[in-house]
Amino acid sequence: MLSQRKNHSKSATRALDILDFLANADSPRRASDIAEAFDLARSSANQLLKSMVDGGYLLIDPDSMGYWPSFRAVRMGHRLSDARTSMDRLFGIVEEVHACSGEAVTLTVQNDCAMQIMAFKGGEGVTPEVGTKLPVLGSTIGSAVLTAKTSTAISRLIRRSRRQYVIANEEDWGASFLHQIRLFRMKGFSWRKIDSSSPDRLRPPYDMWTLGMHLPEGDGIRNAVLGMAGPIWRVRPREQEMVNLMRRAIRNNLRS
Repeated sequence: MLSQRKNHSKSATRALDILDFLANADSPRRASDIAEAFDLARSSANQLLKSMVDGGYLLIDPDSMGYWPSFRAVRMGHRLSDARTSMDRLFGIVEEVHACSGEAVTLTVQNDCAMQIMAFKGGEGVTPEVGTKLPVLGSTIGSAVLTAKTSTAISRLIRRSRRQYVIANEEDWGASFLHQIRLFRMKGFSWRKIDSSSPDRLRPPYDMWTLGMHLPEGDGIRNAVLGMAGPIWRVRPREQEMVNLMRRAIRNNLRS
């Protein structure tokens, strides 16, 4: 399963997480604040912060002795922003759907054979970590992204997923699976029940109903999916209402 987050270089990941943390802070943060936020030993935090200062990514504020992103980090952020001009609007979709539904809402992007969570607003019993990966094949959000792909592209992904041991070889990924994707494509969204016996580590102790909707591509948006999940007794009877809410939020935030 891909749901367990794996970091091949914890220091690199933590450095990026710290940049994100400081970019969202309203003032410089001291090393002790950063160590506490990321559950790091003070010595480890000091060493990592010193490396980031030496690399020109952080500045030390002389008044508070706190850390702050440098011009180099800000410039990098502006370049990334130029390449992803729609990110604020994407996060706006997540906020709007969650506020109107009260359910768990995710923004995920395809990352090779996985869907990776980029943003999340919590709901009852569902608390995935940003960065968590789930397989494209066999997940609701993965099925949604497949609705925008050709049968040839899906077949290539199945072969690659098998080589990477992301899916079980004994599963049926043939004609019936492609038929289901065509049905999702016709409806404009995907759906799936996650029951209490599911091996998915993100499941709560009760049955869930999940929805996925592929987001329009353009302005830096590619292979992105809006997802929703909630207790089956609450979401499934209101499925069309929830789908309409998701579509309305997409129109409201992505219109030019």
